[in-house]
Amino acid sequence: MLASSISPSLLLLLLLPPSSLSADVTGTSDPSVRWVELRGAPLSHLLQDVGAEHLYVGGVDHLYQLTTDLEVTAHVRTGPHLDSPDCLPPIVPQDCPSATPTHNHNKLLLMEAGQGVEPGSLIVCGSLYQGICDKRSLSNISQLIYQTSNPVDTQYGAANDPRVSTVGVVITVENKQEVMHLMLVGRGYTSKGPGDIPPITTRRLFPVVPPRRAFSQEEDKLWGYSSTTTTLWAVTTGDRVTLFSRRDMWHKKEYRTYASRLCASDRSFYSYVEVPLKKGQLSGHG
Repeated sequence: MLASSISPSLLLLLLLPPSSLSADVTGTSDPSVRWVELRGAPLSHLLQDVGAEHLYVGGVDHLYQLTTDLEVTAHVRTGPHLDSPDCLPPIVPQDCPSATPTHNHNKLLLMEAGQGVEPGSLIVCGSLYQGICDKRSLSNISQLIYQTSNPVDTQYGAANDPRVSTVGVVITVENKQEVMHLMLVGRGYTSKGPGDIPPITTRRLFPVVPPRRAFSQEEDKLWGYSSTTTTLWAVTTGDRVTLFSRRDMWHKKEYRTYASRLCASDRSFYSYVEVPLKKGQLSGHG
């Protein structure tokens, strides 16, 4: 989705300056039309379903579904909720004394296409509860399709720190036996919570057959664990996925930027290659 395909009024909506963390969906003189009064609730992600003419907007503590005319058709409040980055969900106050009401920052907002009789879904990942994700209906985001109340450690997808980036794309892998939907996720290092989540992982979206769980990590990984890697951007072009990341070279007090690419259909990541980006020099290894 390109910014040029979004109406100027919605882009203006996304650029409104914050003043406080609240938002209301308010009626107008026409009862069939509603509009959003942000009151400073920052918005972070915008997704367009061109076929259904829906817009999805994610921000702090709020999700919105709008028409292309900016009529609000659904609104979900996602926070604040009792949480702590030091504790694993579900949060029980007696077992987690550091838990406090915490804002939920939208970290990922992606669209999964339907498969056969299975409907498509809106993938939503937040900063609460160690970055767990859920699936919501594309026609009405108020309807949950999948949500885990007791996640396992392989289901923690997004970074649990609002300041740490998380990026992702949904990819489809086909073979003779089945069609799979996977989510490729890149995230930065966080100092609290589970410390063994690799910077780049793939997550199973469909099909999910017990004992496997939705959003659980696949066994294959792109990189081993690194506390110095922050993935900043991911995009799909045909059968290729391109990522841009930054690595902190602590011993040299500098940052290095890398561009990497792999084939989306390559589940074992043999096609993965990365190139460090440096002014006046181009080299690669993979």
